[in-house]
Amino acid sequence: MPDFASQDDRHKYILDHVEYFTAVVFLGVGKYYRVEVATEELARHAADSMSEFTQRPVMIYAVSGLSDSLVAVVKPKEKLSSGEADRATGSAG
Repeated sequence: MPDFASQDDRHKYILDHVEYFTAVVFLGVGKYYRVEVATEELARHAADSMSEFTQRPVMIYAVSGLSDSLVAVVKPKEKLSSGEADRATGSAG
């Protein structure tokens, strides 16, 4: 990989030469779960599921060779209380 004048140049190079995307959630010291997929869309879908299940942020990286670049951080969605959920859906409890 060539030398770059800035991090933005490096990020652009990796995105232009991406081999795959990976979504990673850290579960504790030395523990993490990772999936590798072909597209950013699939990585975002996996990250949504992973963050909902673990209630932890999930990082999405673009990978090219031995280099990677952070693309996004997917945070878990806040869970609504039952009263808030009823109001959001228009149903009565």
